[in-house]
Amino acid sequence: LTRKVFKLFCYLSQGKDYFQPYEYLYEALGNKNTESDKKTVEQLAFHLRRDLSKSIPILNIETIWAKGYQIKGKDEMEIRIERIENKEV
Repeated sequence: LTRKVFKLFCYLSQGKDYFQPYEYLYEALGNKNTESDKKTVEQLAFHLRRDLSKSIPILNIETIWAKGYQIKGKDEMEIRIERIENKEV
């Protein structure tokens, strides 16, 4: 996953019931130099769906019409993302 797509994945996996509204995602995915808009978030969601279908097919990104996105897993699975520090030897 690219950095921005992974960032979207992280935000979606941390929401209540794994749902995040569009407005939150616009703000969270933007930065101080550029603003994120609906088109940007839609493109990132498209790439995330494509990448997950190849590597983790038991996860799905759903669009909640006019509200936002939701990440779902099969059989009520729990999604947990942990940061792994990269320590060079």
